[in-house]
Amino acid sequence: MISSRRFQQNAFAAAAATNRTVGPGAGSGLQGLFYLGGARNSSGFTTGSTSDVLITNVAFSFTLSRASFVAWSANDTGKTSGATGTYAYVSVYTDGSTDGLIHLIDKGVGGYTMGSVFTFATLAPLAAGLHTIDMRAHVDSGQTYLSYSTGFGIYLVSP
Repeated sequence: MISSRRFQQNAFAAAAATNRTVGPGAGSGLQGLFYLGGARNSSGFTTGSTSDVLITNVAFSFTLSRASFVAWSANDTGKTSGATGTYAYVSVYTDGSTDGLIHLIDKGVGGYTMGSVFTFATLAPLAAGLHTIDMRAHVDSGQTYLSYSTGFGIYLVSP
């Protein structure tokens, strides 16, 4: 039993010695998240567009000094209504390309509903340089989307 415990301790020590990070979890292989910024609109936003439109005041630009992984946490609280159509859609965009739908709003559900997600913005690191993350919305024909609150936070994943 002592030899197996010593073997485990030596294995952990060897792993820690080859994986030195700075800050919390140093040497443990754990990565940290560092808040870069974000944006929020809690004053309301309405659209009847069937193409994605930028949600007012929900965009944030940042510069990376080197290629890095970035994560974001986004949320939306809204509702949709109209005589025809069924849904409203809220998505996150990175550098002008969609990173995915975060909220599908169904007019059949009374009142406001909330959608949220925490995810890596991409599966590969973003290149060094200027980047913009924003949120956009569109509806089925005949629907009107009303946002109560929409926003996100952006996090740098430590190397």
